Amino acid sequence: MTIPVLSNHHDVDNVKSVLLDSKVVGFKKLYLTMDEQVDFMKKLCLHHGFNQGVYAIEGLTETLSEDLLVHTFHVPLDTIPSTWHSDNTDMDCPPSHISMTMTKYENCEGEGVGNTFFVDLEQAYEDCPEHIKEKLDSIQIHHMTGQGGDGIVCPAYRMHPDTGKVCLYVSDFGMTAVPENAIFINEYMLWLREYFTNNSFYWDWDEGDLLVWDNRNLIHGISGGWKWGDRVYNKVNGGDSLPTFHDRKALRALNGRTG
Repeated sequence: MTIPVLSNHHDVDNVKSVLLDSKVVGFKKLYLTMDEQVDFMKKLCLHHGFNQGVYAIEGLTETLSEDLLVHTFHVPLDTIPSTWHSDNTDMDCPPSHISMTMTKYENCEGEGVGNTFFVDLEQAYEDCPEHIKEKLDSIQIHHMTGQGGDGIVCPAYRMHPDTGKVCLYVSDFGMTAVPENAIFINEYMLWLREYFTNNSFYWDWDEGDLLVWDNRNLIHGISGGWKWGDRVYNKVNGGDSLPTFHDRKALRALNGRTG
């Protein structure tokens, strides 16, 4: 999949339309200020019907070891999996949309260095083997928090409020099953790792780029090959909303077919 590149971030109607279809859009070399990015996200999230505000973090960077070089069309299992995550799924109302403006991008030469990778969790739901879905129907998933809290427990599937499409509700590879089922959750994680490896697409950054994606149906990760301070960005999340969960087991019982 190729991420659409738009030229006018002021056309919120068009951004919304493309986002619903592609789940992620990019803008090349906009060089938005923090205030401009916040203003854009407020308009986008209000346009989506959310009254909650946005929250911004300025000057973020990450550290990944230099041996985590990921090549463009192949995501080795020993690199990207540790970085796959959806933002704030340990919250009752996670953000609907995430945006990043890359303010510094230096020493990131080389194929795949510093790219942001994505996997479509709606397509993952469609492609998930039926025997795994049948087990997911009978459990819930515990998403742990990185802030020392208890996390949340919720169903394995989420429904997009605008499209009605169902996706796997995946936070990262630290998920556990409720009731506890270590054997199955390990099988599920192994399938996810292989699926993510073979079905990812990416954004190739330049300094000044703006990237916006739907946090409700995408999971993302970052490739390595760079050092602390080489890759710095401003991040603005918005549209916090209570997820709509999909009960496939109930639908199967009602309709006598898979949901």
